[in-house]
Amino acid sequence: MPPYVSRSGTVCRNSRVLLGKHFEKYPARSFVDFLKAQVEHAPLFLEAGWLVVGHIDEMVQFLPRNNALGFRIAIPDTTSALKLFRKLNDTGHGGTSILIFKGDMAARH
Repeated sequence: MPPYVSRSGTVCRNSRVLLGKHFEKYPARSFVDFLKAQVEHAPLFLEAGWLVVGHIDEMVQFLPRNNALGFRIAIPDTTSALKLFRKLNDTGHGGTSILIFKGDMAARH
């Protein structure tokens, strides 16, 4: 996460580490302790167990923005995505392949 100042005034000068957790399963304790020793603020854990691959870069991105923070956060909006796909289908693009995987992706992990 880029450097920022929180709404409560906490200054995060050197960024903050985001890590994925899978329900109640967290990354190795030694790894988390190592990261805590390297940064000012404790890592922030995001639930990633619902993702097929489980990488948090698939659910959050930080994009440059001309605002007080200097960035904005992009997160998936599945409701809007579904609306978009339905609109594409209704306008004659329902047969267009967007992503093609052979077999069941969930079975690969």
